[in-house]
Amino acid sequence: MTTTGKKYEFTGETMTRFGVTFRRIRAARDVRGFRKGDLLGWIEKEANLSQDGDALVSGDAHVSGNVYVYGDARVYGNALVYGNARVSGNALVYGNARVYGDAHVYGNALVSGNAHVYSNAHVYSDALVYGNAHVYSDALVSGNARVYGDARVSGNARVYGDAHVYGDALVYGSAHVYGSARVYGSARVYSDALVSGNARVSGAAHVVSLTSIAGYTVTVWREADGHGAIWKGVKRSVDDAEAWLPDGHKLLAPYLKARVAEWPVDEPVTVDQNAALRERLLKAEAEVAAVREALSIGTARR
Repeated sequence: MTTTGKKYEFTGETMTRFGVTFRRIRAARDVRGFRKGDLLGWIEKEANLSQDGDALVSGDAHVSGNVYVYGDARVYGNALVYGNARVSGNALVYGNARVYGDAHVYGNALVSGNAHVYSNAHVYSDALVYGNAHVYSDALVSGNARVYGDARVSGNARVYGDAHVYGDALVYGSAHVYGSARVYGSARVYSDALVSGNARVSGAAHVVSLTSIAGYTVTVWREADGHGAIWKGVKRSVDDAEAWLPDGHKLLAPYLKARVAEWPVDEPVTVDQNAALRERLLKAEAEVAAVREALSIGTARR
């Protein structure tokens, strides 16, 4: 049965926070467990919350800017949603969560705790982002994926399927983590790395991939107890890279060895805590780009 008429109205109470004047709303009819007259949350303007569907802003949640909450979505607790963000479908944003920038949370997704979703990030399907996790830039988290703890997912990274990223792990660049994979501890997964199936990347691990090498991708990693590589689906030793790299690419062997040797295994917890770590990560990205360019030039010349 379709319910007609406005579902909320302004109470006349206002609050200024972050330089924005918020207006308190209350239920104009029975909706989603609230009775007519019950106090709801705070929005800057009516354009922030659809009068259609069962979407609600309640508790001490604040919604402002060009945000639009619609469908059957809910924003509650102490959550903040601002900028140009969208929350729709059956999505839930609550606790002390923050959704902002041009981020979109939709489907049956849940963002809670102290989690932040921002920039152009999308969290959707049945994905969960919680704890102190951050998902940002153009990252996508979907399926039944879970991102939690102090994990960070950014860049063009994708986390999907039944994958979990947690602890102090960083997933960025164009990395994909999917299937039933688990990335945790202080792991770093970046560039075009693919972590899938039942893979486990943990501890102070680093994972990076180089693509377009004779039509294949080589993935190398370093963990506290050693290092390795995957080439054509087979686990190999980086120390023997000259033997298994194809002709025309054997000069990459010293680079791969230097790469895993340089990666420290006792780094600080997060990128944000250490400027030197940020510089190393940026350097690694630049080196990978340079190698790819060199390979493409060599291929063109042949």
